Amino acid sequence: MKTYYLKIRDKFISDIKNRVKKHEYRLATPERMQARVGDTFVLISNQNRDNFVRATIKGIKVYNSWNEALIENWEQDFKNIFIYMKINLLIDMQSRRYT
Repeated sequence: MKTYYLKIRDKFISDIKNRVKKHEYRLATPERMQARVGDTFVLISNQNRDNFVRATIKGIKVYNSWNEALIENWEQDFKNIFIYMKINLLIDMQSRRYT
C-alpha cells in the first residue's frame, strides 16, 4: 500500500474527520492515477502543516468533467459550505436596495 501526501484547504479537514465530507476530488494527474483502493491519502492543511487527516481509499471513480464529478455528492460533501453560501447570499440580498 502506498501513501500520498496532498494539500487541502484547512476548512475541509474537520468535515473529513467528522465524516461529513466522504469524497475527495482530485485532477487525474499521472501520479494520482496510480492510486489504488487501500492506499492512503494524508491530506495536509495548506495553512497549518500540523492540521491533517489520514484517509484510506475505499473506491475510485473517474469522471469526464468537474461538473460530472461534483454533481453526485455536492450537497453531502460540501453541505457546511453550501449552507454558508446560502446565508451569505441572503445577507447580501437583504443589504441591497432595490427600486
